[in-house]
Amino acid sequence: VGTLALAALIIPGSTGGRLSEWLCNLSRVGPTFRKLIGAVRIYRSKLGIVAFTVVMSVVSHALFAVTIYLASHGLPGNSPGFIEHLIIVPLAMVTGVLPLPLSGLGAFEGVLDYLYRHVSTGGPEVLKGQGLMTALTYRAITIAIAIVSSVFYLGHQKEVSDVMHDAEAEAA
Repeated sequence: VGTLALAALIIPGSTGGRLSEWLCNLSRVGPTFRKLIGAVRIYRSKLGIVAFTVVMSVVSHALFAVTIYLASHGLPGNSPGFIEHLIIVPLAMVTGVLPLPLSGLGAFEGVLDYLYRHVSTGGPEVLKGQGLMTALTYRAITIAIAIVSSVFYLGHQKEVSDVMHDAEAEAA
C-alpha cells in the first residue's frame, strides 16, 4: 500500500489540483501538507535518489534480519530459519514503534517471541521465550555498539566538532 501511494505521488500532476490545495489550506495541518507536497515535487525530479534510498532501506532491513538470525543461532534452543527471519524481523520492527501492552514486554520483543513460535516451515519446535531471548540479545548488542560509539565520540569530540564546523562552512 505504501509503495502504491508513493508511486501515485511520483506521477506528474498528482500533487496539483483541488485536493492538494484543500489540504494545504487546512488550518492546523495545512503548512505541514504544503511542505510535504513541496518535498514530493522536488523528489519527483530525482527518481534515481529515491530508488537508491529504497535499495538502501531494503539492504538495511535485510541486515537487521541477518543480525537477529545470527543472534538467535548463537543462543541455545531452536529458532526459525533465515528465510523466516526475513519475514519475522521486519514485522516485529514495524510493531516495535507501537505502544502495545504485551505483558510488560516491549512490542518488538513480544511480537518477535510470538512470531518465532507461529511462523515456521515445519522445522523443529521453537519454545516460548526463545524469541524474547533473541530480542534481548539483539538489544544488548545494540547497547554495546552504542557504548563503543559513545566512547569513540567523546574521545574524538574536538575532531568531530572541527569536521562539523568545516561542513557548515562549506554549506554556507
